[in-house]
Amino acid sequence: MGFGAEFLEREGGKMNQENRRKIMLLTCVLLFLCIPGCYLLGGPKELRGIVGESLRVQCRYEEEHRMSGKYWCRRGYWLACSKIVETRGSGEEVTIGRMSIRDDPRDLTFFVTMKHLVEDDSGSYACGINTTRKDPKFWIMVLVSKASATNVIKSTPKGSRGAPDSPLRTYSKKTPAPIPLSSLQKEGGWSTERVRRTRARL
Repeated sequence: MGFGAEFLEREGGKMNQENRRKIMLLTCVLLFLCIPGCYLLGGPKELRGIVGESLRVQCRYEEEHRMSGKYWCRRGYWLACSKIVETRGSGEEVTIGRMSIRDDPRDLTFFVTMKHLVEDDSGSYACGINTTRKDPKFWIMVLVSKASATNVIKSTPKGSRGAPDSPLRTYSKKTPAPIPLSSLQKEGGWSTERVRRTRARL
């Protein structure tokens, strides 16, 4: 057995199963990061829209794809992405149905506009670039919902059953004037006790 084989056997014995697992995981991560085209596109991961309104998507790309064709596609069955609209190699806007796309090579950006949104527009879409190899894509989740109803609380006017407020009326309780003792005595010769009772009732 040569020196190289002995060295590998000795080092292999020192490496436990956990270390092997970590190395394999790190290798997989590095391979994934080095996949061609995976870093060539960027944009928002999720967009939300309202039924009846429009939604604008901005996708960024690298310098090497300045002159490449760009497109907007929607994920369907078997992870396939069906193209909806794509550029024609110029900066002019291309419109198909409710979807439009425009490339701006100076800013390395292309824009997609979805008009007159409906709830069925919700789904997984991708910004894509036409290449001779596997097309790089950046996946975006689009969520479309109805506008939330605003609850308007109307204040009920004070009064009876929503009637307009009546002007505030004030009442003052007048205290009756005391009855002179002399007049009572003149009219009927009332006793002092009777006069007291009469005043108490008043």
